[in-house]
Amino acid sequence: MSKTMPADHRCPSCGAVYPPTELVCPQCRTILTPATSRKKTPPAVIALLILVIAALFIYAVYLAWQELVLHRF
Repeated sequence: MSKTMPADHRCPSCGAVYPPTELVCPQCRTILTPATSRKKTPPAVIALLILVIAALFIYAVYLAWQELVLHRF
């Protein structure tokens, strides 16, 4: 009985089927990159980062205002 490889293990260049552990296509020698699923950043993390950046910006403006206006430079 012959083993068949799943269709998702095909070389993007030549279409040859390869074992999932291969890093190079056995037929055309193209370097195979593993299919990585890109994880989406949660909206709460994005909102927190925006909040931190806004707070840092407001603090920087406050410090500049203190130096320029209060010390009359």
